[in-house]
Amino acid sequence: MVQQLAEVRAIADNTAAATFENTLLPLETSGALLERAMQAFHGVTGANTDPALQAAKSALAPKLAAHYDAIHLNAKLFARVSAIYEKREASGLDAESKRLAQVTMTSSCAPEPASRRRTRKN
Repeated sequence: MVQQLAEVRAIADNTAAATFENTLLPLETSGALLERAMQAFHGVTGANTDPALQAAKSALAPKLAAHYDAIHLNAKLFARVSAIYEKREASGLDAESKRLAQVTMTSSCAPEPASRRRTRKN
């Protein structure tokens, strides 16, 4: 978790203008070590209902929730993702990259970008 938060902090603190290459790609690959560890952990806890493992799983759950909240609620990161999302049509991104921008934007808990608020029908 510490490693992924450091990776995300580096992305959010980048002083260069937000681009797909310096924001979304590194964000997409951040936390690879945590992902591998969690896959192994879930494999073991899913196959073994040992009370000690279940207790470890229960103890880890709020820590993981706080970890992912720290990423999804990072205002500086959201500003970078939002900037890419707002310019996705004019940026020359391919369809897959545009979709990643959309999915990343909609998975964030931060406020909607202004352009979406103006066009949304109530």
